Amino acid sequence: MGARILTVDSEIAELRIREYPISDRGFSEDDCLILGRVFDHAMRARILTVTRVGPNGAEAINAELIAERFAAPGQDGTRSSQANR
Repeated sequence: MGARILTVDSEIAELRIREYPISDRGFSEDDCLILGRVFDHAMRARILTVTRVGPNGAEAINAELIAERFAAPGQDGTRSSQANR
């Protein structure tokens, strides 16, 4: 049995890339509700691994995902040189 990749539903995907204007009073009430949904969805994301430690364990995978997420975009727009693995 190989790895199974779940995709984000299209509504959440659209909400994630939308721009949310912020004023000196913060986000609008409607935008706060939408952003709450987006963050709630993100907090439910989980990765299941057989082990916690080692090169294929949860700790290593989490470290790689965090590094990739916060890496500066390259010339091709990807965030990691490993994007085409």
